[in-house]
Amino acid sequence: MRTLFVALTAGALASTALTGTAGASSAKPVPTGSAAFTKNPIYKTGKFASQTCEEPPIKGGDVDSVRI
Repeated sequence: MRTLFVALTAGALASTALTGTAGASSAKPVPTGSAAFTKNPIYKTGKFASQTCEEPPIKGGDVDSVRI
């Protein structure tokens, strides 16, 4: 039990030590208010293509026909 606790604690400490954030110099300011809807960089990429997706046929009682 103690070995499991030590292993989990070591893993938690190691994972938090390796996390970080991107440098502030590389990040652009995030738009707020109504500008968040209109000044978002995603809108500069162009119009999204419209697509249709058909649902595959599903056989009742057949689990494999439901899997993607």
